[in-house]
Amino acid sequence: MIGTILRGYGAVLGSAIRFAALIGVCIATGFLLVYPLWSLAVAKPDLYTLLFVALLATGAVAVFAIRAKKALRTSPGLFLFSLSRKAVLATGVVVFILLVLRYERTLAFVSLIVTFFLYGFIAFVLSPEKRSPEGR
Repeated sequence: MIGTILRGYGAVLGSAIRFAALIGVCIATGFLLVYPLWSLAVAKPDLYTLLFVALLATGAVAVFAIRAKKALRTSPGLFLFSLSRKAVLATGVVVFILLVLRYERTLAFVSLIVTFFLYGFIAFVLSPEKRSPEGR
């Protein structure tokens, strides 16, 4: 009976030790990852921004390439249509940001509205999924 009680407390103690070790590993890993980034951001913010934007862009391009490859294999026509919608959105956002940075807020607002309607036209009026075979 005492052996069973000791085994039970031993299991609880082992779980607590494993939990504490896991927390210690998480804290150490977080410190090893975050501290160099923080010190770089404080010491050289331009380099930090450049590295961050480069890593973010690389990740976005990788995700886009993987999805594009799969979509291109399944349906090239739908892929090109989807690509045109993304190009309209990306162009509209870039033009909007550039105009805002040049203090052309009225033109930026107009470009946002034009992008909104152009995307809506492409996505909802020209959408190949909405067309029926006899409507062509």
